[in-house]
Amino acid sequence: MRFETFNGVASFDRKAWNIMATSACPMMEWEYFYCLEQSGAASPQRGYQPRHLALMVGDQPVAVAPLFVRDRGWVEFGDGGLLELLTETTGYPFHYGVVGTIPYTPVPGYQFLQRPDLDPGLTWRALLNQIDALCEESGYLTARLYFVAPTAHQLHALAHERGYICLRSGHYLWTNQGYGDFEDFIRTFKSSRRTKIRRELRTLRDLGYDIRMQPGTAAPETYFTDMP
Repeated sequence: MRFETFNGVASFDRKAWNIMATSACPMMEWEYFYCLEQSGAASPQRGYQPRHLALMVGDQPVAVAPLFVRDRGWVEFGDGGLLELLTETTGYPFHYGVVGTIPYTPVPGYQFLQRPDLDPGLTWRALLNQIDALCEESGYLTARLYFVAPTAHQLHALAHERGYICLRSGHYLWTNQGYGDFEDFIRTFKSSRRTKIRRELRTLRDLGYDIRMQPGTAAPETYFTDMP
């Protein structure tokens, strides 16, 4: 067995990746990472340098840890600014490291992938060991795993065993309680709150802002090129 790193999923066999992602969430599939990388969203210019780590048997991948090298801590949902604070406080670039994550996707679902006929306890331990070696070899100060799938019990246990610090945070889930439109929704607030919301929206309209849903296929190219 040996390890190999890939600078993007485009150079990784699509079928082999998706076989390993059979039991993972849809966002761990090859196509999702491919879109993130090919669109430029997950790119060195955006602070995401793909460096996917694969465990190989011969020429065939049997397990993979989707990883990105990060040279900044902002625009990360996982640590709430902790790395930037540590960097500013100590002077050490803690934000410079390797991150296991689904970029821009703050949804629990990330995990290492492996062939269905293999024991994830063995392959994932090997990947974690190699991540340590990768950090030492490349001078990365941190290794982070964000929003690990709650069903990836062995990965949680192995990461804890390896000394990873578990950070927990809360989130809010909004559900539509049968609202027909926005007015139905704000009627559930007190009168003073409704007045404030309407005033804020009116201010935006007076400034010339127009908020609307726009399908990606209908959005002009300038929407993507003009926004950093």
